[in-house]
Amino acid sequence: MKVLVATRRGQGERPGDFTWVPEGELVFPGFVCDTDRLNPEGGCGCGRALAGVESAKATTTAEVVERDLTFEQLQEIIANALLRQGWGRDDELAESIADDIEGACEDLPVGTVVGRRLDELFAR
Repeated sequence: MKVLVATRRGQGERPGDFTWVPEGELVFPGFVCDTDRLNPEGGCGCGRALAGVESAKATTTAEVVERDLTFEQLQEIIANALLRQGWGRDDELAESIADDIEGACEDLPVGTVVGRRLDELFAR
């Protein structure tokens, strides 16, 4: 299955780029605060970042890779990440996030660098 992992590729090409996630760690679109919802280019950066499933840190660049995972395994990884990160276990939310990742990666070739703006994941 195609998923997103943190990458340093493309870092610094856009104003406001940052990364604190170890390269290669699975990432997913995290929650967006009210400040960033109004202006994703300002604020804390959560409106343009993806969260690491292990580190719980953020990055503005991810890469599409092929991993030996099923959709259900990805969903479980995200559910466990949400729980560890203090959001509680929410299987429906984890399924929705996994679905968003699957949909975003579907038409993108492996190796594509991806960014985020609020609810949209896009090829950079």
